[in-house]
Amino acid sequence: MSERADAKGAPEVTRAPRWRRGLAGCLAAPPLTLLVLLCFVHCTQRGAEPVLAPHEGAAPVVSEAPPPMEAGADRDGDGLDDAQEAALARRFAPSVRFAGVDPQGRGGQHNVAERYFPMSVARFLAQLEAGVYEREGQRWLTEPGSFSDERVVGYPSFLKGDPPRAAPVYVHVYPGEESGTAFCEYWLFYPYDVAEARFLGVDIPYGGHRGDWEHAAFKVQINPPRLLGGYFYGHDKCLVVAAEDLERIEDTHPAVYVSQGKHASYPNAVVIASVGLPQAIVGHLDVANGLGERWDTWRDTALIDLGEREQPRDPVARWLGFQGPWGPDGVWLGSIEIGTSATGPTAKREWRNNGPGTPWREHLASRGGVLVGAGR
Repeated sequence: MSERADAKGAPEVTRAPRWRRGLAGCLAAPPLTLLVLLCFVHCTQRGAEPVLAPHEGAAPVVSEAPPPMEAGADRDGDGLDDAQEAALARRFAPSVRFAGVDPQGRGGQHNVAERYFPMSVARFLAQLEAGVYEREGQRWLTEPGSFSDERVVGYPSFLKGDPPRAAPVYVHVYPGEESGTAFCEYWLFYPYDVAEARFLGVDIPYGGHRGDWEHAAFKVQINPPRLLGGYFYGHDKCLVVAAEDLERIEDTHPAVYVSQGKHASYPNAVVIASVGLPQAIVGHLDVANGLGERWDTWRDTALIDLGEREQPRDPVARWLGFQGPWGPDGVWLGSIEIGTSATGPTAKREWRNNGPGTPWREHLASRGGVLVGAGR
């Protein structure tokens, strides 16, 4: 708090924003209090878990085909020809690199292979409404969940998603402000996100939640096709990368490194602090080493164009405008959200709004990040 004089000369007390006061209070608390607080967060952030029973029947089988993208048509009304959108989406589709085990052991307790992968939204909703899920190699039956106007509820935690490289990539292509440019956003839906922290030497799983949407975006020149820059998202941050610093495959396909469990996107293979606190207090790392599954999304992957919120494409029209969380989890400490189920693409401020953000090298230095493998 600080004091300043009001119009009558009496001191007036001004207060820091609520989130800053809450964070300062947490950091000033004794270590045991913080440990109890983290345990409380882990225990209370969960929404209701459905009761599962073994199921012998088949899980719903749903195919999710890309919409027709015809030359001369502009069905989403954004000013770009549909066939041109499809061509740009394929031309600049990224190579997604998931985390694997680092033989050098970098990343500590986070040095494990990715376990939770993207999933088809159509398949997810079919399972939700049937109450039949596949998890840990078994099928399970429960009461059908619901996809309402407010949130998605009624499905279990720890869903693994589709097999690696089997899910579609949801694409949003739209014109840039400068003539002859466009933005290509690549969105992935994960049914589960997991996070672990080491607090004063004690490993605590916290912050995991059901329903996670992640993405990266690229500014491109339309003709001739050329990458102009990249935007990588995660943990409410936008990391900006110049075109010449993008790691790429076959010239126009940028690499996207996905952090283990948390699924944040990075432009290089890296081990980096995901929160700005000393690692001696809270060891909460993003390990995006790219040593696991590699997914070249322009090869044999369904790229499903989302269209625009007001004019969605047919395959996604049911859910694209949904503004609520894609799961029941979440806890709030004042105005700070921890482990909260994510909202979908059009509910995020980054939809059709890439940048400004933090330059990647600046963020890397501020968080003590270490480039590893191909990103060194």
